[in-house]
Amino acid sequence: MYTDLRNQGGVTLVELLVVVAILSILGGITGIFLLKYLPEYRLRSAVSTMSQDLRQAQMGALKRMRPWAFSVDTGAHTYSVVDSGPDESLNATADNVTIKTINLTAYEDEIRFAGANSTSFNADGMADNSVNILMTNSQGTIITTQVLRTGAIRVTR
Repeated sequence: MYTDLRNQGGVTLVELLVVVAILSILGGITGIFLLKYLPEYRLRSAVSTMSQDLRQAQMGALKRMRPWAFSVDTGAHTYSVVDSGPDESLNATADNVTIKTINLTAYEDEIRFAGANSTSFNADGMADNSVNILMTNSQGTIITTQVLRTGAIRVTR
């Protein structure tokens, strides 16, 4: 079986340019939609990180069998996870250990606290008080993280 390859043509320059133009238009449209979604994605990322840090405080209290705190500073837009230390008191004592501090200004899109209170977890993993922690972004989207006295942590929009 012999096939004559001399008459086989490749892709013309015009066809290639049309395909490149179509792909560029589709890429531009996709980019516009992604830019619109990024602020909400960053807010969800910040809320997810904060929820994990709340769980870290709760698990630390259970593991060490002493109180741990989740301390919020709404003015500075920071929060900290604090271990009460050997004296098992979260009062202003020198042996409290700050495990981590997160600054929300490190996130883009002006993620801030819209309202928040601090809480602490006892050795049973239960919260000392029920709190709502509200975070917002530059578009005004608000996500609420609720810590119940039972220690349950819920995130709602």
